[in-house]
This record gives sequence, structure tokens and C-alpha cells, in this order.
Amino acid sequence: MNKNPNLGKEPIIFFRKEVEMSRFWDLVKESTIVQGLITLGVIGVTCYLWATGQQVPQELWTADGIILGFFFGAKATQIVRR
Repeated sequence: MNKNPNLGKEPIIFFRKEVEMSRFWDLVKESTIVQGLITLGVIGVTCYLWATGQQVPQELWTADGIILGFFFGAKATQIVRR
């Protein structure tokens, strides 16, 4: 005799995958720590290459500009929302 009434039934799904991913990206967009770490990492690599005399690819300079723009734009948006 089975005492578990849920045995053999489909498991209950509390969140749809789309909702989970949407919430995840919302949290990432609002996370200043994650944005700051990514920004420091990419800028750090660029500074390291430049300081050691290695050639810095144009794509990396472009990525630096985009990432810095996004970081400071997100910070400005967060300040305006408050």
C-alpha cells in the first residue's frame, strides 16, 4: 500500500523557465557588484596588455567603451530611479 498520494503524478512546477531566466537577468542588471567586477576585469586586462607593451586589439578597446558606457549608464539609471 502506497502512503504517498503524489507518487506517480507529475511534479509540481512552481516557476516556468522563462520566468526564472527573466528574474535572473533582472537581478543581474540591478547588481552593481557583478557589473563592477565585469567592468574591472575587462579594463584590468586592457591595462595589463597596455602596461606590458603588448598590442591591445581594437575589439578590446571597443568592448571597454561599451562596458564602461553600460556600467555608468546603469548607475545613472539606478540613481534616477531612487
